Amino acid sequence: MRKIIVACIVFTVASLSSQATPIGPAIGSVSVPSDGSSVSTPFPLDSGKQYWILAQGVYYYDFDKSEADAEWSAPAGQSWTDVGGDLYDLLVQDADQSWLGSAATNPNPVQYFSSYASNVFSAGHHTYWLPWEGSGQKLTFRIYDGYYADNSGSLTVSVYTPEPCCALLLAVGSAMLLKRRSRRDPGGLLF
Repeated sequence: MRKIIVACIVFTVASLSSQATPIGPAIGSVSVPSDGSSVSTPFPLDSGKQYWILAQGVYYYDFDKSEADAEWSAPAGQSWTDVGGDLYDLLVQDADQSWLGSAATNPNPVQYFSSYASNVFSAGHHTYWLPWEGSGQKLTFRIYDGYYADNSGSLTVSVYTPEPCCALLLAVGSAMLLKRRSRRDPGGLLF
């Protein structure tokens, strides 16, 4: 039994060291149109549970093909900027958010999760993360613009669950090993 527990602990530690991200599987995705309409997840998020929201893509906010993503925008032919406030931003629950961007050039947001931070433009791949605590309600998304008739395109939003806490598995395995060891060797000399 002790060998099985030790093997489980070794496996858990190896998994922790090789795991690139705390992000688990996507539990659903929605497409948010740039016409100002709201889109909700088809499911409520469990109250008190932590989630990660991933926003991806670019939409156009005028006929000149000025672009915007979840957090930043670029008037036609100009550099990307955060215009401040919530103009052109992706709103969650009808509120502006501080999306986490990444300057990493690799577009795989799950693999390079640790490179994301606030106030960073995700050049080239336009992907942004947002931590979110569930409240038992569906999430609602909407793109904010003062005039929608000249908009086109959409953003894709996916909701992810965190990976199960490997540290908890390690702690439980260690506790089981110590309990078993204390019964067989009260002095704690054997391992």
